[in-house]
Amino acid sequence: MPLLVARHAETAGLHRAGIFVSDLQGEVLREVTGSGPDAGREGQQLRIMATAAGSAYTESRPITVRAVEQDRLRHWLPLLDGAERLGVLRVDTDHGDDAVLEAALDLASLVALLLASKRTNSDAFARLIHHDGKLDDDATVLLCQWHGNIDRLPDPTYPPA
Repeated sequence: MPLLVARHAETAGLHRAGIFVSDLQGEVLREVTGSGPDAGREGQQLRIMATAAGSAYTESRPITVRAVEQDRLRHWLPLLDGAERLGVLRVDTDHGDDAVLEAALDLASLVALLLASKRTNSDAFARLIHHDGKLDDDATVLLCQWHGNIDRLPDPTYPPA
């Protein structure tokens, strides 16, 4: 999903699009890369309390800063499912006119919808939002129960002894 979002965002003048989701403790935003068992291999981790991305997340509003790369504007846009905060979307733009910001907000809404629809069936999402990226057996059971996927639990008697 992250590569597809970035590729299509580029056609609208939204560069370096990146998806970041909050961990369960609300301490860090983890980049969704689409690689590895948690879909976050080699992704950035941003502290929520000390970054512009974290401000966009906690305040549920877009934050714009000057990006170091290629002298662009960097927009951090909240990813919301109703009132629930899921994470943030990062996009860089060459200018900050209303049309570009509107396109970025539209993309953030679409990405939030995709995340919300995927998270209930994604083991990778569950691993990514867990504090240390690892799930023990108890955490797996709780997450499956929470998401209504108790029938997806592995059979503890398999393979037979």
